[in-house]
Amino acid sequence: MWDYFQNKTILITGASSGIGEDLALSSALPNWLFDLLIPRLSGQKKDLEPRLL
Repeated sequence: MWDYFQNKTILITGASSGIGEDLALSSALPNWLFDLLIPRLSGQKKDLEPRLL
């Protein structure tokens, strides 16, 4: 479970949106919240999905 969370944090940190850095710092966010936020922030969920696996 921690690896799953870590991968998402790395992904958000590398995102081009400035909001990504703030999300990466909020390490207390649950995984389901990342699932909701990442597609809305990036608009590239289809491109991001393979990297989450």
